[in-house]
Amino acid sequence: MPKYMNLDSIGPALPALPDSLANKNALEYKSKPIFGGKYIEGKDTSMLPPGVLISEKNAVRYIFYEAAYKRVSLELDYSKFLCKDYYDKSLAAERLYQDEIKRLRKEVKRSWLEQNIPYIAFIGGIASAVLTEWAVLHVSK
Repeated sequence: MPKYMNLDSIGPALPALPDSLANKNALEYKSKPIFGGKYIEGKDTSMLPPGVLISEKNAVRYIFYEAAYKRVSLELDYSKFLCKDYYDKSLAAERLYQDEIKRLRKEVKRSWLEQNIPYIAFIGGIASAVLTEWAVLHVSK
């Protein structure tokens, strides 16, 4: 049998917590919505697209959870494939076992003589007793 393999034995392991990947000095704040439009600061103007401003820690978490989702999805696909493969193999083994059981039952099935030998012996014993009694009665006369 081949050794047991899981996704960790063929791929890199992910860190346990996403916060261990972030810089220790990274700021964390609530997400802030940014409405699109012109941003004017002094003489500078720039066009801002609409979106959400997130902290560095939240960006690291997003990347970590996206990678973890892909990994879990891949593990699920592998698990489904392995479960189906295991089921198919166990079903084939069960068919072999059932065929072997049928063959063995046919092999050990008793013949008509083996089934009826006690009755034949009983009738033969009674017949021999009756014949012996008859012979004794006819010889003694």
